[in-house]
Amino acid sequence: QLYKDVPSFRGEVKTIALDYSSFASVRSFAKELNETVPRLDFAVLNAGVANTKHVESKDGWSEDVQVNVISTGLLGVLLLPKLQETARLPQPAGAQPANLKPQLHVVASEGASTPSPALCALLCSLGELSSES
Repeated sequence: QLYKDVPSFRGEVKTIALDYSSFASVRSFAKELNETVPRLDFAVLNAGVANTKHVESKDGWSEDVQVNVISTGLLGVLLLPKLQETARLPQPAGAQPANLKPQLHVVASEGASTPSPALCALLCSLGELSSES
């Protein structure tokens, strides 16, 4: 459908399964993406769930917290090396930067705050654990 709706699109669409309520799935997604995608110019990390009752994830966290905060941050940590690698590559011929500022502003303005040092430490420790699994 993308090729039909946007005739100027010259890229490739790749789908990879991802379940934010599972750290193993987040790690698997990041590993497959890092191994199979030659470049990652940007990542929109936007997941959300709002359960009306407490639901515990497979990893023992409140599913709301794991999906909305921890797994989203973990994915960012795991994709950072690929994003940094891509930043050092030349821009593809004919590529034009996407203007995501309006969308990102809306996402960031909805209750955004600076992450706590404890959350940063947790995400870094989960990122380090990914190489062990």
